[in-house]
Amino acid sequence: MRMMTLVFSWILISSLLGTVLVALILLAQALSGKKLSAKFHYYVWLLLLLRLLIPYVPESPASVYNLFPTLISSTVSKTDNSISQWEEETSSASAQKGMAKVSAGGKSSGAKAVTAVSGENTANARKHRAISIVIAIWLLGVAGLFIYSLGFSLYMRRKIRKQAVRPVYGSLVQLYACCRERIGVRGNLPIVVIDGIQSPAVFGLFRPKLMLPERMMGQLADQELEYVLLHELTHYKRKDTLMLWLFTAAAAFHWFNPVIWYAYSRMRQDCEYSCDADVLARLGPVQQKQYGCVILHLLQLGSWGRALTNSAAFLRFGSSSRVRGRIIRIASFRRGTWKRMTASVLIAALIGATGMTGASQVSARINAVHLTPAQPQAAVSITASAKETATLWAEALAQREGILRFALLSSRLKASEYEAYRDDNWGSIGASSPWVVSYTVREDGSSAAGEPRYQIDYLLTDSTRQKYTANETVTLQQSTMGWCVVSHDSYNLLPAYRELKGKKYPSFQGQAPDRLPNSSADKTALLWAETMKENNGAFRFALLAPDLRPREAEKYRGRGWVIGGAGGHVMRYNISPQGAIKKDARSYLIQYQLKGASGPTARETIHMEHYGVRWLVTGYEG
Repeated sequence: MRMMTLVFSWILISSLLGTVLVALILLAQALSGKKLSAKFHYYVWLLLLLRLLIPYVPESPASVYNLFPTLISSTVSKTDNSISQWEEETSSASAQKGMAKVSAGGKSSGAKAVTAVSGENTANARKHRAISIVIAIWLLGVAGLFIYSLGFSLYMRRKIRKQAVRPVYGSLVQLYACCRERIGVRGNLPIVVIDGIQSPAVFGLFRPKLMLPERMMGQLADQELEYVLLHELTHYKRKDTLMLWLFTAAAAFHWFNPVIWYAYSRMRQDCEYSCDADVLARLGPVQQKQYGCVILHLLQLGSWGRALTNSAAFLRFGSSSRVRGRIIRIASFRRGTWKRMTASVLIAALIGATGMTGASQVSARINAVHLTPAQPQAAVSITASAKETATLWAEALAQREGILRFALLSSRLKASEYEAYRDDNWGSIGASSPWVVSYTVREDGSSAAGEPRYQIDYLLTDSTRQKYTANETVTLQQSTMGWCVVSHDSYNLLPAYRELKGKKYPSFQGQAPDRLPNSSADKTALLWAETMKENNGAFRFALLAPDLRPREAEKYRGRGWVIGGAGGHVMRYNISPQGAIKKDARSYLIQYQLKGASGPTARETIHMEHYGVRWLVTGYEG
C-alpha cells in the first residue's frame, strides 16, 4: 500500500506542475500564432507528456516554479506529509492500543491514557479511511479508462476481421502504392474498407490498419482519394498513433484534472494541423486548394463525426468552428523557413527550461522561514513542555539515539554522566532485540519538591513476535533552557522488561515510527537555529554528525553546554537553502536578528548530510 500512496502523491504533484506547463504552452501558441510552424504547435506537447510520465526532473534557477514557491512547496509538503506519514501511524495503531490496555492498570491516570490513545487512533483511522477512499476512487477511474480503451481496440479489431474487404475499387491498389512511395512508407500498413466508421483513419498501435469508410468509396475522385491516402500515410510515418496512446495513458492517470483533458484535445487538434502542413508541403499551389476542397467534400458526404479512440483520423473535430479554422489554415499555408524552424526550436527549448525543470524550493521543501520570538516553540518544539520532554526521552530510547537523551539532562546530570556517554560514543541505548514497538507517556504525580514526574510504558517485541512490556520513570524540572530531566531510572540499554505470557503480535512488528525532530533537513535547520535562540548548546551538540562530536564535545562542555549570550540575544531568524539541492546533502544560510527589531544581525552557514533516517550537521561557518 505504501507504494500506491507514493505513486498517488507523485500523480497529484505532477498534475499541478503539468497544469502550469499547459498554461506556458498555450501562452506560447497564442503569442506566436501562425508565425511558428504547425509542427511546433504539435510537438511542443511532448514536453507535457514527459512532465506527466517521468517522475523526476532536474532543478533549475530558470524554472517558472521559482515565481511562486509558496504554492508549489506547500502543496508538495502537504501532499508528502498527509499521504506518506499516515502509514507509519497505521503500523503503530494496534501496538498503541495494546499499550493503552497495559498502562491503564485500573488507575485514573491509566484511564486518561486509554482515552487519549483511543481518541488519537479514532482520528487517525478516519484520516486513513478518507485517504484510502480517495486512492480507491482514483484507481477506479484509471482502471475504467484503460479498460474502455483496450476494450474498444479489441472491439474494432474483431470488427475489422469480420468486415474488412481488400480494396477492389478501380485503381485504388495502384494509387495506394504510389502514395506509399511518395511519402516514403516502407512498413506493413494494410488498407481495409470497413462499414460503420465516419472518417478515414489509421487505427492500431502494434498492427495498424489504414481504414476507409465503405460508404465513401466510389464517391471520391482518384485525386481526392489520393489526398486522403497521403494524409493518413503521413500520420503513420510520424508515429502519431503512438503519441495518441501515450497521451491517453497520461490523461487516464490524471483523469481528475480537466486542464489535462483540454490539453489532450488541443494536442489532437494540433496533430491534424501539423499533418495537413506536412502534406501541403508536398503539393503545388493548385493542389493545395484542392486538398482543402476534399475536406469540404467529405463533410458533404457526412464523413464527420466522433473520431475512433486513439486513431489518427482525417476528420475528427466535433465543432464546425474547428473545421473552419482548419480550412483557414490550409488556405493560408506557408512553407517552412529556416527562421521559423530556428524560432520554433528556441521557444520549445525555453518552455522546456522553464516548465520542465523543478524549482530548488520544491526540492528543499523550504524557501525562507521567518520566525518571531513567539513562533519557535510552535514551529520547532525542543523542550516546550514537561510532557513533550518526557515524550522525547521515550522516543530517544525507541530510536536508540542516546545523544538526544544526554541533551535532555539537567546540568547536574550532564556533569555526572558525561564520561559514561562519551566513552559509549554518545549513547548506545535500546537493543537490537527486543525493540520498542510503541510507548505511552503519562503523568505519575510529582516529587517532594513539586517537580512533575512521568511514567513511560513500553511495548516491545522480537523476531518471534512475542510481546514484552517495560516501564521507567523520569522527573522533570524547568530551567532557563526549557524543561530538563533531573532524575531517571538507571539501567543498561533497556529498562527491565517482562514477557506477556500468551501474548504475541499476529504479524511481524517493526520498530516504532520515527518521530524525532531531526528526521528532515528543514527541521534540522530550524532546530539548529532554535538552539542558538534558546542558548541550548547540548541540543545543538546532539545535531552534529558523529565525526564532529569528539572534537566539539570538550568545547561545549567547557561552556557549560551554553551557547550565545545575554549580550547577543536572538530575537528572530531567517533560514534559506543555499547552493545545489542534492538528495543526501543540504546547505542553509541562517540570519539572526539580535536584541530589538533594529538591532545587529549575525549569520552562519550550515551543511548537513543524511545519516540513515536522520539529518545531521557536518560543518558550519560563521
